[in-house]
Amino acid sequence: MLGRVASAVTPRAVVRPETQSTRAWAEGAAGERLGAVLDGCDGVVSLHDRRIPRSKANIDHLVIGPSGIFVVDAKNYDGLVEKRQAGGWLRPDERLVVAGRDRTKLIEGVVWQINEVRTALGPTAEPIRPILCFVGPNWPRFLRRALVVRGVSVVWAARAAEIVSEPGPIGEERV
Repeated sequence: MLGRVASAVTPRAVVRPETQSTRAWAEGAAGERLGAVLDGCDGVVSLHDRRIPRSKANIDHLVIGPSGIFVVDAKNYDGLVEKRQAGGWLRPDERLVVAGRDRTKLIEGVVWQINEVRTALGPTAEPIRPILCFVGPNWPRFLRRALVVRGVSVVWAARAAEIVSEPGPIGEERV
């Protein structure tokens, strides 16, 4: 009898707050999906999940393609991705906004990763380009090109694949 009463008042599904490990796993899964897309690009070499020396950070995807070397940071956020101008005429201040929240720090993170790659490679003639790739948010309608915020291309997975596959000065043997 008590069992029937307990089951009658106990909710069938308990909703628990999402843990940090669950969020990290979901972000990792998004990075793996992007990795599969990048691996499918012809004439491109992709290295995934590369540790940055003297740091706890990593580079999600380091891609070498005909048009250069790319640091691709994968993010799994929900919501509309936008570029907004926060400054005035004399002091422009580009911001990355996702789902109404300022996410410009993500841009700063990719720029930091680019600098670490430049330090590791030393002087190189090949351009090193940053890409911030969102795997799942909404994009403005009719957007055909990447958003560029502070010199960082902000894109979706298919667009990232197009960018790293673009023809360029690096021959297939050098890639």
